[in-house]
Amino acid sequence: MFTRTIEVNLKHDTKPAFFKTFKAEVLPILKKTPGFFDIVVLENETEPTKIFTISFWETKKNAEYYEKEWYPKVKAMIETFFTTPPVVKYYTLEETFTEKLFTTTV
Repeated sequence: MFTRTIEVNLKHDTKPAFFKTFKAEVLPILKKTPGFFDIVVLENETEPTKIFTISFWETKKNAEYYEKEWYPKVKAMIETFFTTPPVVKYYTLEETFTEKLFTTTV
């Protein structure tokens, strides 16, 4: 499994609109992209405008396909909410020790 992380800073008071747009426009694209598994969105407790996402992909090739074919369109949909450019990084999921994270609804 492969992960793709993005860290962004949202403009003040845009978080509700950002999440509404993300759920309505970005999530459907992710779900139809081959190899997409799931996404986790984290909010920094001391900096509530800082958002960190971790998307999970079956393979690195799947994440690279998304990056090339869809991410420019997705970024255009949501970049108006950002105060800084997104920082994108890639990781190989080496090991997982959780048994409940993806089976429990938050």
